[in-house]
Amino acid sequence: MPQLQYLTISNDSNVLAGNNTITTLLVSGASNTLGGNNSITTLTVSGDSNTITGSNTIGTFNVNTAGLDTGLKLTAGTTQTITAFTTNGSNGN
Repeated sequence: MPQLQYLTISNDSNVLAGNNTITTLLVSGASNTLGGNNSITTLTVSGDSNTITGSNTIGTFNVNTAGLDTGLKLTAGTTQTITAFTTNGSNGN
């Protein structure tokens, strides 16, 4: 597995293939796809209409997409193993 310390995806329509070990991944662009079989210590998603495909292991998963049209999509039939989860959403948001 390739090992990445810090990766930021701030543009739109990127694909990050699976089978990576990533310490910190920040996704702030829109319409990006994260492949499966990744091991990620901290994943923060703040862009709109991003998709996670495949199953992944995530230490801290921060979903900061409140108020966006689509937010984050997870592919059906996959498993995200998460140790800690935070979001900036609220009731009705």
